[in-house]
Amino acid sequence: MTLSDGSGGEALPVFGFREEGSMYLRLLGREGEWGIREATVEELARLLRGPYAGVGKVALDPVPVGVNSSGPLDVVWSSCDEFLESFRTEGV
Repeated sequence: MTLSDGSGGEALPVFGFREEGSMYLRLLGREGEWGIREATVEELARLLRGPYAGVGKVALDPVPVGVNSSGPLDVVWSSCDEFLESFRTEGV
């Protein structure tokens, strides 16, 4: 599952907590269609460099449009490289 980044690109939604991801799917009405799973930084890096290499950004804790949100401007968009680099600079 990827999201539109509002400028014609795609973003992979990433949540800080499993409950946030579950709530996101529930609000979208997609709980039975899509699932969530916990991933390590290494797993995310492999996904972003492998099957999701064409995805340019990561959407951190996105909120579905229309739920206390005006849309893509309320989402923290990070390039995949910046997202992964933030873990390297923190020593993770």
